Amino acid sequence: EATATAADIESLISINNQLQLPEAAAGVLAFSRDLGVEPRVSWYEKLGRWSDALAAYDRMSQSAEGGAAGGSIAVRLGSMRCLHALGEWRRLCQLASEAWLDPALDASGGELRAEAARLAAGGAWNLQQWGSMARYVAAMRPDTVETAFFKAVMATHDARLSEARAHIIAAQQLLQSELTALVGESYHRAYRATVQVQQLAELEEILLHKADPEAMPLPLLLSVWRGRLLQAERSADVWQEILSVRALVAPPARDPQTWLKFSNLCRKSGRGALGHKILSEILGEDWDAHWERMPRQAAHASVTQPTSPDHSPSTTASFLAGGAALLRSTGEMTSSAAAAAAAAASAHVVHADSASPPPSRGGGAGACGSGRASPPAYLRASSDGTLPTGTLPVGTLPGPPRLPPSIDGLSRAGGGLGGGLGGDRAYAGGTVDGAQRHAGTYGYLKQMWADGSREEAIARLATFARYEAAGTAFAAKAWRRLGGWQRAVGEDQPFSVERAATVLASLGNATDASPHSYKAWHAWAMVSFEAVQQLPPSDAAEFVVPAVRGFFRSIALGREAALQDLLRLLTLWFTHGHRADVEAAVQAGCDDISADLWLLVTPQIIARIHAPNPFVRRSVNRLLAEVARTHPQGLIYPLTVASKSLLLPRRTAALRVLTEVRKANDTLVEQAALVSTELIRCSILWHEVWHAALEEASRLYFQASDVDGMLAALAPLHAQISRGPVTTEENDFLRTYGAELRAAHEHCERYRLGGRSRQELQSAWELYSTVFGWLTKQIGRMTSIELAHASPRLLQARDLELAVPGTYEATAPVVRIGSFARSMSVIGSKQRPRK
Repeated sequence: EATATAADIESLISINNQLQLPEAAAGVLAFSRDLGVEPRVSWYEKLGRWSDALAAYDRMSQSAEGGAAGGSIAVRLGSMRCLHALGEWRRLCQLASEAWLDPALDASGGELRAEAARLAAGGAWNLQQWGSMARYVAAMRPDTVETAFFKAVMATHDARLSEARAHIIAAQQLLQSELTALVGESYHRAYRATVQVQQLAELEEILLHKADPEAMPLPLLLSVWRGRLLQAERSADVWQEILSVRALVAPPARDPQTWLKFSNLCRKSGRGALGHKILSEILGEDWDAHWERMPRQAAHASVTQPTSPDHSPSTTASFLAGGAALLRSTGEMTSSAAAAAAAAASAHVVHADSASPPPSRGGGAGACGSGRASPPAYLRASSDGTLPTGTLPVGTLPGPPRLPPSIDGLSRAGGGLGGGLGGDRAYAGGTVDGAQRHAGTYGYLKQMWADGSREEAIARLATFARYEAAGTAFAAKAWRRLGGWQRAVGEDQPFSVERAATVLASLGNATDASPHSYKAWHAWAMVSFEAVQQLPPSDAAEFVVPAVRGFFRSIALGREAALQDLLRLLTLWFTHGHRADVEAAVQAGCDDISADLWLLVTPQIIARIHAPNPFVRRSVNRLLAEVARTHPQGLIYPLTVASKSLLLPRRTAALRVLTEVRKANDTLVEQAALVSTELIRCSILWHEVWHAALEEASRLYFQASDVDGMLAALAPLHAQISRGPVTTEENDFLRTYGAELRAAHEHCERYRLGGRSRQELQSAWELYSTVFGWLTKQIGRMTSIELAHASPRLLQARDLELAVPGTYEATAPVVRIGSFARSMSVIGSKQRPRK
């Protein structure tokens, strides 16, 4: 039974793979574990989980079961398939050379040797071992596409152009019948063959380049190839096959732009070894040798003692001492410097020059602020808690946030835990090799992080950001990544002020390096928001204003992604808006971002129009008035609905804003009042109003025994009847049900004003029940509503200034109401909406 179950699972995985449903195939594997079935290594291969498959083959090769010759060669071939897919060429060639002399490869008519030769030839090709590749290709089956393709590659490398062209034609002919059959099934089934067609086409282009470099120059070829690659599937397998061909004339060092993208793809696909190899080739040297030439952070750092009573000197001292120990262990400080820092921490030393900017790095200042040792100038507060003059970047909106004094000191003290600590000195490693070298170094650091060397990656990224990337486009990206890594390292621990300050120090450097970067400001705001959400109120209060300012800045820079930031900003505003500093920050931010952005969160803002806190209520009403002046069509409907609210504070606040709108758009306000009133009238007729009210009153009277509640539920409807009908529909309702409802109301009044006799209520409910039954039948037969009977005023309305509800967009032409249809359809659902 277990064998049959395993076979069924393998069949299901194969079927889902053939149907191009990898998620479903992975789900089958997960389900098999719930059944207690041990996964087979072949399942991992079919799912493309090559690392898991390789680990399984490694375990099998070490077990006693793999000792037999047949089992050994099967395990070796399986390992070779995994290594080929993972791009671990050196290990693949080593395993192939060991297995090549095994006579078991000659079993099954030489099929096993041909398979081993195909895999080994791919490894030898990527390692440029052309002699070994020729030996392996000679052992492959002669009538396959792969054999002709490999021969074409070798001939191209040896500049045997005529022979290479003949092999390409042979491969194309062999591929033609296969491709025709697969394309007839589906594009997905034919994609692998399509990639082979592209490989052969690019081999032909390489032949043209080698035959006449002037007619087919390499820069033109690379430009065409880059555009073509962007149209290919973002799969490491596909890119690996395509770039292997291009490496004949454009290895990683020749086309780093493309190969860096491939290394990132390898990292995300779990192929770290291949990504590592690519980055090493781009850098042109061993990474450790490159790192040794990069400058270390200076020994001295400015330390400011926190002023908040929540952070005692002893806490600060232990924090600084720990930071010094970490810097010493990672090589960021010399032993003597770390000892000096630790001594300063134990003595609670406060440097007098902590608020002054550090000296510039040799070679001129860059956009990153000359590799600052402490956070950017606008993150440093003076002794009285105010910003030093002349430190704001030009053109900021609404002005960069600064850390409160107590947090600012911690940010400088904690910067050494990932890049905020250290002074400036000349770059000892020579000149920077350019943007591509920076990209290679940055990619290598990301690969180091992905491989698990997190602390080392953080330390090296801090040095890279401060020195090698300073003044370049990579500075902001490196600081932002550093802040993200610092946050991720301690994500399993409770959030603390110290960690928040450390992360914000790096993100502050990112905003300083690129003041107009949405990602940097968004990251800053998110960490501040997280601190507000997770820290105790006494500590969180200091992060509210920085979070508010950061969100305003990110909203201004990232209009396309503003919705989520706006919602978080509203959360901070409505929660902490009672504080004067938060109100001031909100007011400044509102003045500096476009009014049309607020249309995205109009319902949330209007919901707070009657907020109990006067600061929040004043700010909300001010904002709504400003948005209504700019976009009256966007607010007129929700404000009109709010003006009809049963809550007096909400109704009063909405009417106050409408009064402001009316000054410039009186006709629009009148039309909105007309349309909203009449649409409400049509949306629920008197028949439906009374049916729902009688159902609720019945529940209160018969189930809850709440007579007063029952009378209160029906009183507004009886008052409405007493005011008389407005439309033909309402007049028909009164003619049909008015006598019974008036009689029932008289019984209720005699009960309320007289001796509260239960007989009066029973008489009333006999009438109510009769009306309820009639209404139930009539509502069930209602399928449409004629506007001439339900709302003649809507039917007469023509060419309004008012926009069609739900269509207004700030950047699009206004779609105005021309007229209304003569009838409405009633959808037969529970709520019976109109169409």
